[in-house]
Amino acid sequence: MKKTRVLSFIFAVMVFASVLSAQVQAVSTYNNQTEMTETYFEITEDGEARVTVRYIADEDLMTNARITITISKRSYLFFWNRLIEVTYYPTDVNYMYVFEHKLNTTGTFKCEVEYCISGTGGADDIITFEDTATYN
Repeated sequence: MKKTRVLSFIFAVMVFASVLSAQVQAVSTYNNQTEMTETYFEITEDGEARVTVRYIADEDLMTNARITITISKRSYLFFWNRLIEVTYYPTDVNYMYVFEHKLNTTGTFKCEVEYCISGTGGADDIITFEDTATYN
């Protein structure tokens, strides 16, 4: 009986930890140059894919940044066709931008974002984000 309670408690803690880690994907904190990133991906009812990217870097440490946004459409079960890829080189230490792309067809779309924040605080911060959304 006692062993069952302990195992149940451990299982509950593992489930709770996995739920928390899944929710942290869009907002992350880093230590070298980057204080915080936020990324959101959505598709509006009109078929416009919107990607919101934001970071806050340490103004004394950051030297440059690169943000690459890729949107792909699912073509088969595990295959994706790249629709668009754009790269930005912001110089601000507090940066936010909303990228918009009009979709021509319905389906499932994947958004991938890679932040590369460089500076004097150590190795480059490479932060990635991936999410999918469906447009009907």
